[in-house]
Amino acid sequence: MKCNTAVTANTIVAAAIFAAMSAPANAESYAGIRYANLTYTAIDFANTDWTTPALMANIGNQLNDKWAVEARFGIGIGDDTISPTIDNQTITVSAEIDNYVGVFLRLGASADKLYPYLMLGYGQSKITRNIIGVSVGFDDSDTAYGGGVNIAFTDSVNGNIEYMSYNDSTTAEVSGISFGLEYDF
Repeated sequence: MKCNTAVTANTIVAAAIFAAMSAPANAESYAGIRYANLTYTAIDFANTDWTTPALMANIGNQLNDKWAVEARFGIGIGDDTISPTIDNQTITVSAEIDNYVGVFLRLGASADKLYPYLMLGYGQSKITRNIIGVSVGFDDSDTAYGGGVNIAFTDSVNGNIEYMSYNDSTTAEVSGISFGLEYDF
């Protein structure tokens, strides 16, 4: 399984680099910021869910009217705490997403003021869990995918809503919905 994930990730990164290198000189670039409400599911911790807020920034290059290549960076701006009972003992466990980095190919189609799209890429999350006062950090990376829609407010400013699975590995899943703004330049 790990080999297939590595091959998939390498293929996506190679395709993104090739697409960026073959972009026409007049390709349109864009940048954005978004607020995300992310759910972190710890597969290795009885599929326990934490919901944490994050701020993300993206920068991309629209290669043509359908394809774009994009990089994303994010930081967690809060944590979530749960109190499960294990062997008749209630413990406090908090989790937060420290940061996120990803590279994506975006396929979309313009429909008047709407631009619906699908994303496929590779992402890495750094997550910290605090269990009974002990902090444990995790780095998790895997294929990332999702979709959304840009809504044109002006010729260069777009509102955005999307759902993404930022990581979907055998140990953790990070996914959620985000709202943001993008500026075309």
